[in-house]
Amino acid sequence: MSEERLLHLLGQVNDEYILEANPLIKNRKNRAWIRWCAMAAGICLVLSSVFWGQQVMDVYAMETSYISIDVNPSIELCLNKYDRVVNVIAYNEEGQRVVDCLDVKNKCYTDALEEILHNEVFCSYMGAESDVTFTIVSDKEEVLRAGIESCAQGMEHHGTINCSDTQTRQRAHDNHCSVGKYSAYEELVQYDDTVTIEECRDMSVHEIHNRINECKSHHGTSGSSSTNSSDNSITNGNENTFDTEYDYPDNNNSGHHREQHH
Repeated sequence: MSEERLLHLLGQVNDEYILEANPLIKNRKNRAWIRWCAMAAGICLVLSSVFWGQQVMDVYAMETSYISIDVNPSIELCLNKYDRVVNVIAYNEEGQRVVDCLDVKNKCYTDALEEILHNEVFCSYMGAESDVTFTIVSDKEEVLRAGIESCAQGMEHHGTINCSDTQTRQRAHDNHCSVGKYSAYEELVQYDDTVTIEECRDMSVHEIHNRINECKSHHGTSGSSSTNSSDNSITNGNENTFDTEYDYPDNNNSGHHREQHH
């Protein structure tokens, strides 16, 4: 057989015939394809996990409610939709001293309040005439109010629970002030337009309430500060008004709770 004839015959033996004659080569290629598919699926799974994990973390970290605690330390708890503390803000030096010794991140707000109210540094600012003002900014104020009331039952000082709105909180934030203290300032400025937010920023809530009551007395207006008494009006979405005051005597008794519905 000539060399030319032999090469012609060999050319007819293509890769298909080789694969059929040797299945090991075919299986090796199939296994390589499977490995590539598995790698691609793994990469997709990892990317999906990262994406959805980030989504979950973003939802968890989103602030939906706020509770400010004011004596002279001014502290604000920022809560997520699960009522967990995701951020703590101090609005003055006294508040920063308290925050520096707290460990309340990711705790339920009631546990955080318990820790704050029993904190040694926080309690050191509680004088005989100190007021504690809790101010809620949330669309579920009644739930948070109940939790605050429960935590404050053992407190030995006078306390009030008020509610505010996001617009007031934003104005307070813009003026480097807690929403509770800023609300008291807005009431005081109605009677004394010479007072400034800078002055009130350095005052305790008790001092601001005393200034309000003095102004009311001077103007012949009866009653005490609306942010410090049962005159405090809180309007919910149903246009009902809830007035709440909590008095905690120094004898460790449970105290007096008055709530009026108009």
